[in-house]
Amino acid sequence: MIRLHEVFVSVQGEGRHLGEPMVFVRLHGCNLKCSKAKQGFDCDTPQDNSVLEMSAKQLTEVILELCDEYNLRKVLFTGGEPLMQIKELTPVLNKLKNFGMWLAVETNGTYPIPTAFNWTSVSPKPGHPCHPLVPGVRIREVKVVLTTGQKIPESLPPAATYWVQPAAPATDEVVQWCYQQVIAAGPPWRLGIQAHKIWRVR
Repeated sequence: MIRLHEVFVSVQGEGRHLGEPMVFVRLHGCNLKCSKAKQGFDCDTPQDNSVLEMSAKQLTEVILELCDEYNLRKVLFTGGEPLMQIKELTPVLNKLKNFGMWLAVETNGTYPIPTAFNWTSVSPKPGHPCHPLVPGVRIREVKVVLTTGQKIPESLPPAATYWVQPAAPATDEVVQWCYQQVIAAGPPWRLGIQAHKIWRVR
């Protein structure tokens, strides 16, 4: 069974696909459980036991129904850490690929990334190196979450785009700090944002 929090339709609030509508599959559980004491910021995903359980068949049907209802072809798997359940998710990914769906994943990078995804967004966390890339996998974007006083890590996986994203809550102080890090680092770094929190949508 696959453990998850919710499956819903919204718009992407971060990165290169900002504002695009897609189906979101939010998986339960994370191996890191970020906290202010360890990473400098708290995880903004629920870590309690209020989870749903679905079989691969049930989850696939729910996703396809939403895609049909809203005329969508993009599906994003996020968490928590979605790749903790990659064995259980593989039948879902294979079925969606057969239907021609564009698949994306948001991961902390500590697990091997399969080749099934069209778009891979990695958000490394302090003190946790990324897993070596599997042949055929290309990381499309790296999103580094920073709070005041934290620097851009020196060792990061190769990617097409690099973002500095202010940790929530994105106070003026945190945003200004991240802005200064991007200005100091220069290209290819960009300043990111969690726009869905400004828009007050999921």
